[in-house]
Amino acid sequence: MFWRGSCFIGGGAGMEAAVLASLAAGVLLVRGDTTIAYANEAAVRILRREPAGVIDHRVDDVFVPAATLRRWADAREARNEADVRLGDGSRAALGCSVSVIPSTGDTTV
Repeated sequence: MFWRGSCFIGGGAGMEAAVLASLAAGVLLVRGDTTIAYANEAAVRILRREPAGVIDHRVDDVFVPAATLRRWADAREARNEADVRLGDGSRAALGCSVSVIPSTGDTTV
C-alpha cells in the first residue's frame, strides 16, 4: 500500500477505495493478526501519524489493544470510546464503531 495525494492506493479497488478515502470519519481495517491493513486519510489525520506509522503496524501500537477491539466487536455496541495516545504524544478520547468482516475475520474500526 502506498500514499498518493489525498488517498491510499491498494486498500480496495475502484469505487470502494474512493469512497473510503473520501470519508471525513477515520476508517481502519485490522487484519486477523492485529496489524492495520488500511487506513484512510481521515484516520491518519485523527491519529496524528504519518501513513507509514499506521499501515502494517499493530493496532495495539496505533489505536487500542486488539483485545479491546475484540471485546467491542463481541458486544456489538453501536458506539465505543477509548483514551488513545496520538502520534504527537498527546492523548484524546476517540469514539468508534467496530465491525467484523465475516468472510475474512478482519475488523473494521
